[in-house]
Amino acid sequence: MKESTIVSGVNTVCPFHSGLEVKIEANKNEVDLRITAVCLKMDERKEQVNIKFDALNKEIVMAKEDMDRRLGEMNQFRAQLSNQAATFATRHELKTEAEKLDLKLNPLLSLVNFRAGSKHWSDHIITVLIAMAVMLVTHYLFKF
Repeated sequence: MKESTIVSGVNTVCPFHSGLEVKIEANKNEVDLRITAVCLKMDERKEQVNIKFDALNKEIVMAKEDMDRRLGEMNQFRAQLSNQAATFATRHELKTEAEKLDLKLNPLLSLVNFRAGSKHWSDHIITVLIAMAVMLVTHYLFKF
């Protein structure tokens, strides 16, 4: 369709603008369709992103609850350790008990050491006496 313009009361057809408005309207409709398609895709993406965000939020909440539970268990364990450590003997108490045991054991150890030394000599003496007895018996047996 040709465009006509009225210039000073005369109807003229402009050769430069003929058909441009039709093409512009056709392109405008095509652009509108493309924009609508892009908007639909963006809405779909927005829904997908929202679903992913919701899933991530649920995972974060679950992880937080799990972490809180673990931290609670760790605090219980720490409390048990603290209670148990309160019943342990201190270094000073252990040192004094060890000194008391040393005082009781030292006389016993010296007595064991004394007997071990005397036993050593008594074994030699018994061996010598047996050897002498065997020699005397053999002497009297073979002399007659």
